[in-house]
Amino acid sequence: MLPDWIHTTPYTGNNQIEPLRGGKPFFDAVETCIRLAKEELHVQVYIFQTDETGTWVLGLLKDAVRRGVKVYLLADAFGSANLSRKTIRNIRASGIRFRFFGRFFSRNLSIGRRLHHKIIVADGKRFLLGGMNIADRYNDLPGQPAWLDFGVQVDGPLAWQARNRCQRLWEKKGWRRVKIQRVQALPQFARLAVNDWLRGKSEITTGLRRAIRRAEHTIDIAAAYFIPTRRLMAVLRNAARRGVRIRILLGRSSDVLLAQRATRYLYNWMLSNGIEIFEWTPTVMHAKIVAVDGAWASVGSCNLNFLSLFESVELNLEIADTSFAQNLTTVFDEVLARECEQVTNQVYASHTRWTQRAADWLAYAILWLLAHIFFFLDRKKGRPKGDPGL
Repeated sequence: MLPDWIHTTPYTGNNQIEPLRGGKPFFDAVETCIRLAKEELHVQVYIFQTDETGTWVLGLLKDAVRRGVKVYLLADAFGSANLSRKTIRNIRASGIRFRFFGRFFSRNLSIGRRLHHKIIVADGKRFLLGGMNIADRYNDLPGQPAWLDFGVQVDGPLAWQARNRCQRLWEKKGWRRVKIQRVQALPQFARLAVNDWLRGKSEITTGLRRAIRRAEHTIDIAAAYFIPTRRLMAVLRNAARRGVRIRILLGRSSDVLLAQRATRYLYNWMLSNGIEIFEWTPTVMHAKIVAVDGAWASVGSCNLNFLSLFESVELNLEIADTSFAQNLTTVFDEVLARECEQVTNQVYASHTRWTQRAADWLAYAILWLLAHIFFFLDRKKGRPKGDPGL
């Protein structure tokens, strides 16, 4: 049974939502989604690389064009800067409509406003959403297991809203909700939540804080680049003091060393507040999921750090469904039990020297300073003013 606070949020019913783990399960779903498209495909990602996985996905998109499908590919200009002019010419020559989001030398570009969400929408009927970009490191290849990540596959009326979101972003128009189409009766309730604070949208941030404040039993978080704002730290601390069990899954290794160091600076704070820490050891941990009380979950591209909460363009799916949330919690339990190591007070104290703690503090201070610089420079361009919740 869903808790009462969930019913006050405008969720959309009649959706069928399936959790996807990154790697082969996700890219199998990508292939199916692209092959099923008959009229239109939207692909929007932060990173699109022309490695083995990217070349394979481009082949699928070119096949779709040959079937008469309109294909729109939007990639972030910074995250996908590796795409050469020759590659872009080849993409466009194949009939794929391609452009970059936010050319890096644009006069109007906000420093931190990057296209960070990852979504594929087919015909406004099905979409895939999560933390996975199009590159080898998100896929399972021989001798190279994928980074840990999660996403969702959604069939139902929300797919039309996702299509509208992608189309308006492609056309450089603002985000607005539209009247959705009704389809077959399916039970799951969900909503698309947008973070684009520099354009006045903080739905992911608001929904996350609300869920944590209302949590009664459990909060499970998988967080790549976990550097929460002071306000988010406060709501997590208050939840722990209420007796809520909080488990946070982090990575033992990271592709961004500075962020990893800054996260480790917060280990002492988390342990002091009774928050349980687990580290994923096989590969890089890139997931962004939150599950509360086995009834509510948020899955998507949004990291729990300043850039995702107040700078980048992010897209998450909030699911208000006990079966989905409990299934996600079960997967979370299995990951923690089989492939992670818990960091206790004893482990942290015995494995962390004062020099490491000093380096962690320095990394945290550098990122804190950069966050403030980004915020105030972007605010000077006439963006929304106010406390960023640092």
